[in-house]
Amino acid sequence: HRPPQGCRFHTRCPHARERCREEEPPLAAADGHSVACHFWKEIEPFTSASRLTPVNERLTRLQAAFHTGGGSS
Repeated sequence: HRPPQGCRFHTRCPHARERCREEEPPLAAADGHSVACHFWKEIEPFTSASRLTPVNERLTRLQAAFHTGGGSS
């Protein structure tokens, strides 16, 4: 099975654009590691905390509702 043309991640990357489907990005050094993305300078770095923020906000609202009697018993 051959990888797709262009960037091998374009089929599952939320940041993929037309260029990603057509052109393989070069490997570059970035912040102490290697990256192969046409748009890596434009994309906010991934952190585990940024991924958990929506979960934490929902949990906070649920806890507040429960403590004020708005939750089910």
